[in-house]
Amino acid sequence: SIPPYRLEEAFTVEEALDIYTAGGAYASYEENFKGKILPGMVADFVILDKSPFDVPVQEIHRIRNIATYLGGKCVYDALCQ
Repeated sequence: SIPPYRLEEAFTVEEALDIYTAGGAYASYEENFKGKILPGMVADFVILDKSPFDVPVQEIHRIRNIATYLGGKCVYDALCQ
């Protein structure tokens, strides 16, 4: 495998998830109703087969999406496909 170019500039898993969730909502001026799983927020989330915190960073790309929810409604379910 190819080593990272600037490892000291790499994001942690927690930072990357925050950038794609709360950070994305903030960037689109939607932080008051999406980007976090809290009461009153839009329920957009995925269910994964493994936690990105529990696998080696090099294996994160192998994590599979089991289900996707948008606005609290299931829009994709791998078990039913």
